[in-house]
Amino acid sequence: PYLDIFKSTRSDNGTLSEPTAVSELNTPFHDGPVTISNDGNTMFFARDGLSEGQYSKNGNYKVGQQGLYKATKINEKWSNIEALPFNSISYSVTNPSLSKDGKTLYFASNMPGGMGESDIWKVSVESNGYGKPQNLGDKINTTERENFPFITDDNLLYFASSGKQGLGGFDVFKIDLNSADSISENLGKPVNSEKDDFSFTFNKIANVGYFSSNRNGSDAIYSVKPICTAQAIVIVRNKKTGVVLPNALVAISDSKGNVIANKQTDTEGKVTYDVACQIGYSIVVSAPNFEMNNVLIEPVKSGEKTTERHAEKKLQMMSARNISSPGRVSIRFSDRLFPC
Repeated sequence: PYLDIFKSTRSDNGTLSEPTAVSELNTPFHDGPVTISNDGNTMFFARDGLSEGQYSKNGNYKVGQQGLYKATKINEKWSNIEALPFNSISYSVTNPSLSKDGKTLYFASNMPGGMGESDIWKVSVESNGYGKPQNLGDKINTTERENFPFITDDNLLYFASSGKQGLGGFDVFKIDLNSADSISENLGKPVNSEKDDFSFTFNKIANVGYFSSNRNGSDAIYSVKPICTAQAIVIVRNKKTGVVLPNALVAISDSKGNVIANKQTDTEGKVTYDVACQIGYSIVVSAPNFEMNNVLIEPVKSGEKTTERHAEKKLQMMSARNISSPGRVSIRFSDRLFPC
C-alpha cells in the first residue's frame, strides 16, 4: 500500500482527534513524511517521483525515487508545491526535518558522497534557494542505514540507525549538535526494541515524543514521556581546616519543611539523594561539636546547579548539586499505548 499524509489535532489532555487526510497533498503514490515551519505556513514533504513523472526505467518497470517538495499554506490549504533542486531519478531524498529557525533542512538520502546505504544530510534554506547538501559525517552515519532525522528546538538530532550498536533492526539515537564533542547515544529500552524503531519526534512544549515501531508485528505510532532523574549531592567540610567530615548527619526536606530522609556522610564527607527535577529542597547538616547549617537547593530543569553556603562558625557546606543528566533520562511509555 502507498502512504498518504494525514493530520490529527492533539488536545491539552493529550488525546488525538480522528485523523483526516490532507487531500491536497496526497497522490496515488507515496506522500510523506512532512516537516512544518515554526510559523506553520511552510511545509517540506517527501513524495514518490512517479507522482511527478520523475522516474527511470528498468525493463518494463518504472522506478521512482523519493524526492523532497515544498508547499505553502494559503487559506488553510497547502499549495504552490515545488520540487527541491537536488531531487534526482538516480537516488532518493526523503524524511525531512526543519530547524526551528527555518534555515536548515535535515533529510535522509542515498545520494553520491554518502557513507552507507542511506545517510543523514543537511542543506541550508536560503532566501533565494538552497545551499549544497552536506553529509553529517561519521559521528552519525555508518556503512549501513541511517534515516528518519528529527531536529529539536534546542538542536538535538534524533535519528534511526541500523549500523550502530543497538538492540536490533533500526534503533533510535540522539546527538547534541551544539557540542563538537558530542557522540551518538542509543535511547535504549523502552523506546528501542529488538524490532525496527524509528521516526522519533519530540514536542518540547507538550513534553511528549512520538515514534514508530513494528515491535508488535506491524508499524504503529507510540507516544513517550521523559522522566527526569536528579541527584542532590552534598559534601560537608570543616570550615576552618577544609577537611571533609564523615558521619555528619544530612537531612533533606521538601519545600514545606517535611523531612524526607536522613543520611550520614561517607568517608569522603559526601551523601547523595535521588530527587525529583523542578522541585526545591532544603538540606540541614549537623555534626557533634559543630554548628548546624542549612542550604536551599533551588529547582533545576537540566544541567547542573551548584549552591555554596558558608557557616557562621565551624561548619561549611561546600556544595549541593542538583543534576538532571540528559544522558540518563529514562523514557516511560504512555499507559494507553505501551505501558512499561
